[in-house]
Amino acid sequence: MSQAQENNDDFWLLLDYEAATRNVVWLYTGADESDGNYYGVTADLVIFEPVFFNLSATKQNYSTQSTDLSWGFSGVIDDVFSWGISKAFWGEKETLEKDDVRLRLGYLNGGFSTQASYEEGEIKLFLIDSMILQRDSIITDHRAFQLSLAYHWTQIYGQISHKHHNYNKDLFLLSRAPRLRFIFKPVSVQQASALAETESSVLLGFQASDTSYEAHLSRIKSAVTTDINTYATLRLIKELNSQLQLGFEVELPVDDVPFGAGVSLGLMW
Repeated sequence: MSQAQENNDDFWLLLDYEAATRNVVWLYTGADESDGNYYGVTADLVIFEPVFFNLSATKQNYSTQSTDLSWGFSGVIDDVFSWGISKAFWGEKETLEKDDVRLRLGYLNGGFSTQASYEEGEIKLFLIDSMILQRDSIITDHRAFQLSLAYHWTQIYGQISHKHHNYNKDLFLLSRAPRLRFIFKPVSVQQASALAETESSVLLGFQASDTSYEAHLSRIKSAVTTDINTYATLRLIKELNSQLQLGFEVELPVDDVPFGAGVSLGLMW
């Protein structure tokens, strides 16, 4: 799962509640040197203060295609606490379907902010079409816990985050027991390899006038192969005016990750 491309806009909502009272929509797209590409949209829309509607939808076309879709609500309780609840889907219909409900609680005190979240749902892995098999899929429960800590000074900001996933079935069997590959659809096993056991990331940023520069490093351990992949991304976000922001990012070729680049456009009103 392209966990490395998870959206970090919620980080900014924690840093400045006043700025979060505006409607924000981001459109983005990108491609890599292996002919893979992605495109999508995120939106945080004010329903009534202090409640927001949150939407994120990304289509990814790599060695396997996948859709990342989430929607929900968030808000602020007072000057220091925020909350969020969302429904999330990742995968591809009748290949691998991952459905979760996510609960989030945030805390802000001066320049320090933290987020804690809990996810619970299920993952459905689809089997090959067979007259012998009397079912079309196998389901495993999924739970995840995440903690993020952030701090911002006048111009410099940073964030560290760690997320741990639990599955009630040992997904490592998919790579350890080759006979299972004759039961599941090959593309399902390939897509399942992107399911994470752990995700850790570090974000460092610098704000200079109307431009911000970010470096994002993440490490993801596969729950199927136990391989650890490292992703390094550099971002530049330029404020064109009070309603428009333009972003550029490059994915550096760390490990076996191909070089990639993307562009985004932010609308605020």
